[in-house]
Amino acid sequence: MENSQSNSPKKRKEATEATESIGNVKATPKPKLFVAIDIEASGYYSNEHYIIAFGAVMFLQRGDEIEEVDSFMGSMKPPTPAHHFEGACRTEFWENLEKNPGLLKKLVAWEAAAKTPAEIMDAFVAWLQRKDVGQYVWLSDNPEFDIGWINTYLVTYCTDPAHRRPLNALFGRYEPAIHTDVFMFGALGGWSWSPAVEAAKTYGFDKAPKGNHDPVADAREIGLDFIRCATAVNFFETF
Repeated sequence: MENSQSNSPKKRKEATEATESIGNVKATPKPKLFVAIDIEASGYYSNEHYIIAFGAVMFLQRGDEIEEVDSFMGSMKPPTPAHHFEGACRTEFWENLEKNPGLLKKLVAWEAAAKTPAEIMDAFVAWLQRKDVGQYVWLSDNPEFDIGWINTYLVTYCTDPAHRRPLNALFGRYEPAIHTDVFMFGALGGWSWSPAVEAAKTYGFDKAPKGNHDPVADAREIGLDFIRCATAVNFFETF
């Protein structure tokens, strides 16, 4: 009797539906949030210099579709009066303003909106938490610098001890960072700037210019460069 019940049409249908459900879960990967980051700092050393402003742009990937969904901008006050501009950065930001009048407007706006590092880092974590739908993947064209600075500020200034962690462990799970320029060099060939830029053209896109000191705009171009390159080499089909 027990055996005949387990082989009944109803039981077989339930088993089939359960198997299909399990199969669908396996076949449908979690969405990924690619977050491109760019910072503007007053120098290289966190004990002497500070983050002036940073931007983050978020791209949501579902299957082979990816789109920009949000951005974050934070400008910060120096942590202490002792934190200052390093010489080369002072020259780039202040002494060349006549050549780049748009930068002066940005600096004035950043200074007017500047908040403490704790306020900005708490707001950044809250922004990420509101968008958390799957796995984060951090993007930077210079992660040792940009993500290194963000990690230092997270660990040092977040008011919640649970968030005093580097980005790749911020939410208690490992989330990788991709060096976008190295990714591009390896994917398109050349292992140096000029050959990779030329190779990009053969795939139908130009390596976007960067360096206008607008961290959100620069982060967006970092993300778009990665998406163009990753799409060209079918990266999203397997990642």
